[in-house]
Amino acid sequence: MGKFQCSCGTSFDSNFCPNCGAAAKKDITVVHCERCGYEGPKSNFCPNCGILISDLKSDDKEKATEPTPAPTAGAKCKNCGAEKQVGSKCSVCAADIVWEQLFALSEFASCMPPRNSSLGVYKVDDKRLLVKEDDRYFYITTDVIEPAMEIIRKYEIDKWEELNKSHNGFMGGCQYVNYFDGEKLVGTSTNNTINAGRAYSELFSLFTAKENRIE
Repeated sequence: MGKFQCSCGTSFDSNFCPNCGAAAKKDITVVHCERCGYEGPKSNFCPNCGILISDLKSDDKEKATEPTPAPTAGAKCKNCGAEKQVGSKCSVCAADIVWEQLFALSEFASCMPPRNSSLGVYKVDDKRLLVKEDDRYFYITTDVIEPAMEIIRKYEIDKWEELNKSHNGFMGGCQYVNYFDGEKLVGTSTNNTINAGRAYSELFSLFTAKENRIE
């Protein structure tokens, strides 16, 4: 059995999953079994010799029980007004969280290991937008909406229906650019036009710029 258990189900001992390329999450291991030295995913008993995990060294137990830090940004519950919600249900009233997505950027690169990244922009209120960059959340000002739409028009992403009929395709990966057209998220990718890559770069810089952040 491998030292790490990937979310795709693969067990492995290297720094990256050989199946999907995900980095090893070292914080999920039990570190060392006191009896046999086994390293592996957290469990109640060591799968190699059967010793209780509660018999781990004190510093290992602290690592295994370290609390998840509170989110610094998140969506706002429309039912009770609770801030900084990052799940599908409100942590206060259990109502469904409504995620009003305005922009979506994503990238896939077929390097070794393969790389996947994503960035979503969501409406919070009249002054704030929420950016979710992979597993990181932060607020930016709503003033970026119009400059973002200017980039969409500049690179003709708003002509996505026409572009998506071309099906050119590029080697080595793909970048996707999507925006809310008033009804749904629409857009195109570098599979259809190189301009999608230029729009991706400018939008990513706009949404992550420090001057647009709200603390």
